[in-house]
Amino acid sequence: MPRIQSSTDLRNNYNEISTFCHEHREPVFITKNGQGDLAVMSMETYEMLSGKLELYRLLDEGRAAVKARQTRPFEEVFDEIEREIMDGKKTVKNHFDMSYLGVMVDMAGCPNRCRHCWLGSHKNGNMSVDNFRWITEQFKNWRDENGNGISELGFFSWWREPDYRDDYRKLWQLEQQLSSPGRAQRFELLSIWRLARDESYAKWAASLPPKTCQITFFGMEENTDWGTRRKGAFKDNLLATERLIEAGISPRWQLFITKRCLGEMDEFLRLIYELDLHKRCEAIGGKFEVFINGMSPEGNGYDLVDSFIEESDILLIPHGLTDINRDPIDRLGQPEYVLLEALLHEESPANISADIPSISVNADFDVYPNIAEPTEWWRLGNLKTDGVDTIIRHTGMKPRPA
Repeated sequence: MPRIQSSTDLRNNYNEISTFCHEHREPVFITKNGQGDLAVMSMETYEMLSGKLELYRLLDEGRAAVKARQTRPFEEVFDEIEREIMDGKKTVKNHFDMSYLGVMVDMAGCPNRCRHCWLGSHKNGNMSVDNFRWITEQFKNWRDENGNGISELGFFSWWREPDYRDDYRKLWQLEQQLSSPGRAQRFELLSIWRLARDESYAKWAASLPPKTCQITFFGMEENTDWGTRRKGAFKDNLLATERLIEAGISPRWQLFITKRCLGEMDEFLRLIYELDLHKRCEAIGGKFEVFINGMSPEGNGYDLVDSFIEESDILLIPHGLTDINRDPIDRLGQPEYVLLEALLHEESPANISADIPSISVNADFDVYPNIAEPTEWWRLGNLKTDGVDTIIRHTGMKPRPA
């Protein structure tokens, strides 16, 4: 509902109107003699609106150029943009040195379709062990034109949900067998779905490093089930928490905040203390952590922009929760134009590659790098139809549509 006030209100209640404009990032409409006269907004809102209009102008200009066939080769434009961005800065980090590559294979998929997931919602497959072995052989046997291969390889039988298959123990042994020595890894991730259904799973996981497991919440029960897109996900999280502690593994609760769950943050904080998680983790030689995240516009998050929290929403998060939060929340809720401005003034090297290079193979054998969301514009090719040579070449290549 638009806020409408008279010119007298503007004169007498300037501070109140100013505060409203800054907090809500929307204009106040001022009337004069009962007729609309002015739209008053904060400088931030004005700059954001001006930026949108400039973007729309450039998009229209681009569409007109395409229609008139006034186009240039992608590689030429990419190189020109890179030169402009990196003028006076350090070299762009985008080098695949072939010393190590991780290959994550989505053999079974995931029981969830989490709304925050940057990986999106790829279909679940039922890839055989023979297919997994075949994929590993493609990369182990690959050689470049000089006869050089990839020095070390790490193979993983999962991509979105670890240990989702019933033969997870045999697959872990197979990962160690097929990977270079020491390159088969476990992460601070376990299958929450399996923890709630397989009583022996937590004890098995406790025999391996690490001794921490991340569990994702979207608020209390209704919102966590909504965010996970699976009925019973919240109850699974609580049962998984209990089984982890019993096995000697510390749970780490990750809370994704949206406008939906802002009103239940006090209840979420009470739950942490009712379960006595800090003391119980200390008793097993671990540490309980909670960290707050906001949604991001990638993967499944594209559909949730209207639910993203804003800077003014931060005031609704209880201090007791921010006090025990693992990381600062100073960037939480900031609009993208503010973050973009900060990035433009960042002088560190532009990083368009991963510190630990790895690729992911989905159920259709499509391959993606672990730089960003697995979308068509990041796709490296299909292992079955394009072959491993194309995949490797695209992995180290600079010009990609993304």
